[in-house]
Amino acid sequence: MPTLAPSGDVVLVEKLSLLSPGKSNIKRNDVIVCTSPQDPQKVICKRVVGLPGDLVWGGVMAERVPVGHVWLEGDNKPRSNDSRTFGAVPTGLVRGRVIVKGWPLREFGTIL
Repeated sequence: MPTLAPSGDVVLVEKLSLLSPGKSNIKRNDVIVCTSPQDPQKVICKRVVGLPGDLVWGGVMAERVPVGHVWLEGDNKPRSNDSRTFGAVPTGLVRGRVIVKGWPLREFGTIL
């Protein structure tokens, strides 16, 4: 089951720890919000599964994540449009890290 629904969930996103100049504080398994590399008018929310230098499975073959990029995949892998489709994402597109789920109410406080 996906961690977040395709629509309707409300999350709290923190940005401060990502602002260190010249250094990325993004970690593997973080759920992040970023500008879509396919459509700059859209925002996507995906899990970081690869960091610079990591070897990841790109669907057809293994790929190395380049410096200054992250590899993102959705938790609902069969239906997710993610790095397996559009490749590694520049860290400059990352807007923040999801830290807690606020809605639906029954899932309030779920730490991601």
